[in-house]
Amino acid sequence: MVDDFRDCLEQRLIELGIEPIVGDISKFVENRLLFYSNELNQLFENNGYVASYVYYLFYDEPLTPAPTRNKDLMKLFPFQFTLMHMLKFLREAMLSVFS
Repeated sequence: MVDDFRDCLEQRLIELGIEPIVGDISKFVENRLLFYSNELNQLFENNGYVASYVYYLFYDEPLTPAPTRNKDLMKLFPFQFTLMHMLKFLREAMLSVFS
């Protein structure tokens, strides 16, 4: 299932024409999936963690290979609140489906 998602994502990125921007699409997708997995772990395991890198990739520079922190707390706090609410909803939905 993950491979199907990755294949569809890679195909869509090629169709959108971002390959010249990011280089190797497969490597870009693999790195991004790993990055988001690590960020999710941080959010769930570290109570004080702020998703500033995720914000940066969502809103500042989505195609950058090397994200940095967004330091604008006026943007980060509402984003963090909404992100955590969404993740809680997704976690509960997944538990209800896979339990």
